[in-house]
Amino acid sequence: MKEKSTIGKVPIYNTTLELVLTDDMIKSQKKQPRAKRLGNQTPVDAAGLCIYKAWYYCLMFDRRYLDHNLIAHECFHATHRIADYCGLPFRISKHEEFAYLNGFLQNFVYNQLKQWNIRVK
Repeated sequence: MKEKSTIGKVPIYNTTLELVLTDDMIKSQKKQPRAKRLGNQTPVDAAGLCIYKAWYYCLMFDRRYLDHNLIAHECFHATHRIADYCGLPFRISKHEEFAYLNGFLQNFVYNQLKQWNIRVK
């Protein structure tokens, strides 16, 4: 199994964000060092996941299916999970903080992929 991972912070929201790029989603989920914190979630074979519990968030991507849509999709999930954890309700008329947080998460992912020399389809 080939896997790359990194851990960063989402400073304004005082949360931890891990990015995992793998070629075997199930094995990567099972070997997560923070699996005990994540409870008894059953590993699934998916192209991407947003795994979370309280202040810890993990964006996991299957490198074989990595594309811009998948990154946006999982970052959207993480944005809502983090905002929910921090008590920020989503309102149609006021959602700037969601847009900035989503942008931050996507920049985190793309900057790390660039450091790893990973091209996105």
